[in-house]
Amino acid sequence: MRKFLATLLTGAIAVSSVITAGAANSDSIIYGDVNNDKKVSTADAVLVMRNVLGVHDLSADAVVRADVDGSGSVTIIDSIYILRHICGNIDKFPVEEKPTEAPTQKPTEKPTQKPTEAPVESPTNDCDYLYVANTDKDYYTLSYKVFEIVNQERIKAGVKPLKFNNDMYKAAMVRAEECEKSFSHTRPNGTSCFTALQEAGVKYSFAGENIAWGYGTPKDVMEAWMKSEGHKNNILNPDFTDFACGTYKSGDWTQFFCKI
Repeated sequence: MRKFLATLLTGAIAVSSVITAGAANSDSIIYGDVNNDKKVSTADAVLVMRNVLGVHDLSADAVVRADVDGSGSVTIIDSIYILRHICGNIDKFPVEEKPTEAPTQKPTEKPTQKPTEAPVESPTNDCDYLYVANTDKDYYTLSYKVFEIVNQERIKAGVKPLKFNNDMYKAAMVRAEECEKSFSHTRPNGTSCFTALQEAGVKYSFAGENIAWGYGTPKDVMEAWMKSEGHKNNILNPDFTDFACGTYKSGDWTQFFCKI
């Protein structure tokens, strides 16, 4: 299992992947050490994937060590977490970070005066992890958080911030789902990725696309894109004016950049 990145501007494609080894432990259990050899390695990630595919059964103890996201079952997400730990992207697994005590709740105060108007509902919420997103608002929130980080990077580089374009967002969401079927700048129907913009009614003079797979949070995928020259060039291109990011539950992310 690898993470993938790809970028396209006038037809250029770049793909990168890295796997290294490390170890993690929590009390007497070494989470991620599926084969119980006292270290966390790619062999453990492979065992999880084989178990998910039904070609290898895990013992009860191995299941406990393999369930690194603390979901109560062994899935492909556990394999991704193990690989991320090996690559040094995370220090602890989610199961090791779960609180041991229920947080105390502050007493709420009754408002002294009823509002005269109903508050306008925010289009975003606090969702920050792609693999638990399951509503339109969750996906929009993740996309908007990527947008905010993009503009932070542009401001640091002295480049004018981009505008979030909702028509481009529709196209980016279509492309993110398509990338699950074909991780490519060519759509499953054989046409260019930019035809998705045209179908969404976006009129532009030129455009760029970044795609990625295997990242759980906006911060993680943006860090990966910024470490790749081709993706970074799209993110910091001063000629672009509008932006949108699409996400899909499979772990796929798509960025569109346009000059409108």
